[in-house]
Amino acid sequence: MELKKEFDIPWVAEFGDLWAGNDFNQNYLKKELLYPLGRLLESRIYRGEQTIVKKADRVIVVHPHHKEWISQHFVPPQNKVEVVTGGYSESDFQDLRPNRLYSDKPTIVFLGSYYHQFKESLRDFLKTVEELDPEFEVAFIGRGSVYLDDSVPNLTRILHLPKPKAFSFALGADFLFVVMPAYAKWTPGKTYEYLRLGKPILALVPEDSDPAKIIRRAKAGFVLSHDVNKMKEQLKDIFDRWRTGNLTDFQPDRQYIAKFERRKLAGRIAEIFDEVAESRVRK
Repeated sequence: MELKKEFDIPWVAEFGDLWAGNDFNQNYLKKELLYPLGRLLESRIYRGEQTIVKKADRVIVVHPHHKEWISQHFVPPQNKVEVVTGGYSESDFQDLRPNRLYSDKPTIVFLGSYYHQFKESLRDFLKTVEELDPEFEVAFIGRGSVYLDDSVPNLTRILHLPKPKAFSFALGADFLFVVMPAYAKWTPGKTYEYLRLGKPILALVPEDSDPAKIIRRAKAGFVLSHDVNKMKEQLKDIFDRWRTGNLTDFQPDRQYIAKFERRKLAGRIAEIFDEVAESRVRK
């Protein structure tokens, strides 16, 4: 913002995450800071974010609900805020071959890491799968595996693997798993790689969240409820239909999924730069 002011050059501001509108922000401020310090910090964060949105020539956000939040709270000019999501790199999937972790039982794979706020939802999912169908093995591959309890009987933990090997195990799985706490709406980056892998996604995410909307639009999997009893009913139905080859509602829309390829997303950012530069010339 200071560089724009000093040199009078166009500025595109990108929010990978929002500040005042961050999913975790309110939870943190209320729990960690005493009143009125939390309220003061919240106000300063809000004003700082508002100033950036006002002074930037264009604003890019990664998640659709972030655009909705900014539009509601700061009311920027129409078309000033644009969504350019996370995505996947096609090169990561070239010559990829499936590799099954277990030849004698079905597997659900989770890739990567997660925040500690996800633990309760993770425990609910693991316990539900164990109670519902002990034959299923849930494999966590990556940094997130180190924080899980070894006492869970149907859990496999694998620490960091090179991306091609991790993807090969994911491609050999029967389902892929993504999780968010009940109050979070943003899309974990792994979701886009899951879409490209083309395996059924089990998404324990809020019904109105961005990943739920993307997975439904892509017809790439199933959105699970955070209510344990309802989740159990959903998983029983999904597993029963999977065993009989009747997952007719899993029909990935490859054309839609291809929109999340990173070269295409980077191309859109380049177009935004051009548009901002051209509008400055016209002025």
